Amino acid sequence: MKKKNTSTYVLISLLIMQGAICTLLVLNCLSNMYNDKWKNYGENEQKTHKLYIKDISNDKQEQIRSLLLEEVDREHAFIFKKVSLNQGESIRGMKMGVYGDVNSMPEFDFLDRDIVNKKSVEKLLKSEKDETTLGVLNGSANSIGNIPLFNFGDNFVIEKLKQTTKETVNGQYYISGLDTAKFDSLVNDLAKATKQNRDNFLISNRQESVTAALKDMFIIGFVIGSVILNVVANMILYLLRMKDEGKYILMGWSRKSFFAMCYQEIINAAFILIPIVAIALFVFSGWNNSSISFISYCILAGLINVILMFIELIPVALTCFSVKPINAIHGRVPKKMLYMSMSVVYLIVVGMLQGSCWYVDGLKKSIDENSKLLSRWEKVSDYNVLYDLLPGDDQESFANNSNKLSMDVLDWYKSMEDKKGVYIINTSEYSSSIIQRWKDYKSYKNIPDKPFWYFYYSPNYAKKEIPDLDSKLLDEARNGVRVYLLPDTLSKKEKIKVEKWIKEDTESNISDDDIQTSFERNKEYKFVYYKPKKKFFTWGTKSKEKIETDSPYILLTTSENINSVECDNLRAETLENTMIKFENTKLADKYSDIKYLKKYHLNDNKIKFIAVREYINGIQKSLRTSICWFGVVIGILSVIVTGNLLAIAVLYKKTNIKKNSIKKFLGYSNLQMHGKISTVVIVAVIIEILIAKLLQCRIGMLMTTLLGIVQLVVLKVYLSKNAVESIITEFKEN
Repeated sequence: MKKKNTSTYVLISLLIMQGAICTLLVLNCLSNMYNDKWKNYGENEQKTHKLYIKDISNDKQEQIRSLLLEEVDREHAFIFKKVSLNQGESIRGMKMGVYGDVNSMPEFDFLDRDIVNKKSVEKLLKSEKDETTLGVLNGSANSIGNIPLFNFGDNFVIEKLKQTTKETVNGQYYISGLDTAKFDSLVNDLAKATKQNRDNFLISNRQESVTAALKDMFIIGFVIGSVILNVVANMILYLLRMKDEGKYILMGWSRKSFFAMCYQEIINAAFILIPIVAIALFVFSGWNNSSISFISYCILAGLINVILMFIELIPVALTCFSVKPINAIHGRVPKKMLYMSMSVVYLIVVGMLQGSCWYVDGLKKSIDENSKLLSRWEKVSDYNVLYDLLPGDDQESFANNSNKLSMDVLDWYKSMEDKKGVYIINTSEYSSSIIQRWKDYKSYKNIPDKPFWYFYYSPNYAKKEIPDLDSKLLDEARNGVRVYLLPDTLSKKEKIKVEKWIKEDTESNISDDDIQTSFERNKEYKFVYYKPKKKFFTWGTKSKEKIETDSPYILLTTSENINSVECDNLRAETLENTMIKFENTKLADKYSDIKYLKKYHLNDNKIKFIAVREYINGIQKSLRTSICWFGVVIGILSVIVTGNLLAIAVLYKKTNIKKNSIKKFLGYSNLQMHGKISTVVIVAVIIEILIAKLLQCRIGMLMTTLLGIVQLVVLKVYLSKNAVESIITEFKEN
């Protein structure tokens, strides 16, 4: 009876795991339906026109943008543009740029829930900051409202159209609220302005490709693997009770009654799991909405689990109803057929695992970079950066007619300069394309040949990053000398070019009416070359930017050696532009307190600092989800592989119990009795390792080796368990 209960508990555990997979299945289906809703937003609206803008040269971009927005304003229309956020498998989704009269905006709901709320969009459009969003792009700092999202689903963000068209005005637009005549007139104006055929604005050249997402394929694989494992486990439960079937039938029981006795608890458990699975989906979906439509899908997940359970019982029922009582009593089963079937199943699941490992190995570089980026940002997530600085009484400074505000900010910074935890940190990447543009437009007389990163480090932060830095250099920087740390990997010719470019670039931003720092009076430079030994964090937030660089050009930045442009930049906002950074919120609060700011005439500017984590928590969430997802994939497949091998071991032990009992009685060792099946597993693992090596899949080799060891341990423990009791039981029955 104990064995029966143990087997039943194992089957219920597998049913619970299958319920979890059904939760993932329905959650993924809902996520895909939601994605389609976003992709199709505006597609089938009668009063919405599609406009395709393409091949617009850089000199025409602003003209086309103005033409569009003026027409939208004049006609009280609403325009939006959708742009993909997809960056491999780690960050997927869409951002939508909007502009215009929200009363003309198409309705957008999903599962009886309003997704794009007109009041929220109006609030977004009226906000002063261009970076304001609904939903979270990279971080929540600029977000003024939420957009419903599914866990493990794509990300969706609404922003101002100005931001979406910042890089290019080209793309597909949707205009709602224009009648056909007005829209035709707009198209004609665009054609005239760009000298393109008007049909170019009405026809898309882009072909949509439909491919199954990796996540979809994995979840389908999970379902198939789970069904296979449950079929095998149910079959094993039947084999363990097979002798009882023969006895019960001879006692007058029907096969139906015996089958019900064996599996009634499993069937009951499946029905009990319906509300549990539904609640699990409701809680872990991240949707946070209790509409009838959504609750129906939650219940559907539990019903799918029940349906799969009945499907899994079909092969067992067919076997149960076809075995003769005499064969059942003696435990006679078609061993070859069962061995072959289970071996095929084992190979299929192992193949799925190898395929998963191979794919994840292909993404390993991306995952490693994501992990490194996550780790790097974690170290600075408590730093505080300037988020907001209002004009106050300094409207003239904001209109670039006065430098009073910049002088006040400089004095404020001087008061806390070199204090522990108060830094200047700013980084900029000068890519190959930027350098080429300088050459094309002859922006400088001397231009570096190679791309580089330009860092601003205050002396105290430079000392923190480079502990062995000469203190004399820091003192010189404090006295107004522009001290640069440059990598000694530059050639002699390149060193000359870089030094001349630095001087030319710095002095091009100086004029007679500027704030006079020690540097602007004396114009002293010092170039020190260092051997690249460590990796410096670039503070990069864009996917194409490097996380680290070992050879930045570093300016030891002080209040005495900056030029006027850099002085203005001390009041720059947002993560990418801000220069002043505090190590923690306590310091930021201390130095941005109204009483402290009043000393420097900044109390009216309401300076606000926020933690870096609020700028990058969106990135962190995406990276964690990506890494977590691949861990779940490998974990579930590993459980299925090990469970399948255990099933084969149970079958082997059950079908060879008589022969092995005699061998054990005669003194055979475990190796002599079970050597064949152990050899088969070892050979299978070696073949898997060789295949992984052939595919150059490091994760596959590691996982196969570890899983092989686990499988051999499971095999040894199970096959040697209760060996003596098995002998006694077998002799008693015979």
